[in-house]
Amino acid sequence: MSNRIILTGGTGFLGSSLINDLVERGYNCVVFTRSPEKYKSTEAVKYIEWIPESSYLTKYISGSKAVINLAGAPIAGKRWTDEYKKLIIDSRVDTTNALVDAINRCKTKPEMLLSSSASGYFGDRDDEILTEDSNPIF
Repeated sequence: MSNRIILTGGTGFLGSSLINDLVERGYNCVVFTRSPEKYKSTEAVKYIEWIPESSYLTKYISGSKAVINLAGAPIAGKRWTDEYKKLIIDSRVDTTNALVDAINRCKTKPEMLLSSSASGYFGDRDDEILTEDSNPIF
């Protein structure tokens, strides 16, 4: 298995910090983004255009160590109209579905898919185990 980690949402607040930690630990990162021209690829971090088509995604994902999905439309800074709520949900669900489909097509599947959204919803509760039934922090 390679030391390549695939990320979506890698240009956001959490993703960019995670990439720094992964590179320090010796991993190479491939970051899918809608705007790769805004970022400078290095030997350790490659910014690739996000195209949610399984054969395109599969060529990058196949043989990777892990896929980390942090993608989604921002939840802060915009009014939550019905249209924007749909975008928030679709941006997460559609991305996850595209990644799962691509992983299923890989001959050499990654060891794991880690997917996270709204990481601040439950807050930091030290060692408390949280589930979907846990109360939010606010």
